[in-house]
Amino acid sequence: MENIQAFSAAITWNEPFIRCLLAFHAIIILTTYYLTRKGDIYIRMGFMIFLGVIVRMAETLNQIGNSRWRDFATQNYFDKNGIFMGIMICAPLLIVCFVMLVTLIREAKNLLMDVKMLKMQDDDMDGPILWTFWKCPRKACIASLVVK
Repeated sequence: MENIQAFSAAITWNEPFIRCLLAFHAIIILTTYYLTRKGDIYIRMGFMIFLGVIVRMAETLNQIGNSRWRDFATQNYFDKNGIFMGIMICAPLLIVCFVMLVTLIREAKNLLMDVKMLKMQDDDMDGPILWTFWKCPRKACIASLVVK
């Protein structure tokens, strides 16, 4: 608890750089919310890869920030261990990626259940069955049975 308070006290929260960083995270969270509600699977995966690339480049971004901090901040937040980058940039992005991954897994589970239910209906019906595919409102393919 002391470390959290010390970290929080060391940051100048009304500094424009910190406010821009918080605004960046707000935009990322709103984009994530929008994409999980209405986004195509490929766009969501691309967004997760984009966030992963930012996290992967954290060490390089920390080195650039350490050498140029006077251009955009009042104090050097970028130590050699990357504590600031880990807490203020990587952790929120990884949490967003985790939430997106959980929603993708939940959608896959729901689709699997739908297909299993259709398979059970197929076993109960007589006659030839034609499988048709279409896009549902969440833009994921689901199957439906049409009796011919």
